[in-house]
Amino acid sequence: MSGRVVGADGTGLPGVTVLVRASSIGTTTGADGSFSLNAPRAAPFLSATLALLPSRLP
Repeated sequence: MSGRVVGADGTGLPGVTVLVRASSIGTTTGADGSFSLNAPRAAPFLSATLALLPSRLP
């Protein structure tokens, strides 16, 4: 299974965690937002998580 995570403007999002629901199968997107997973064909849909951090820490 492979794909690409993109923002509203179509730009690939790097560093997004992509997981197969209810499993321990997951990966992180590459610099262009692409990912590839070794998951069963009938695996439930994917969920993606993007953690945003402030640009300046106190």
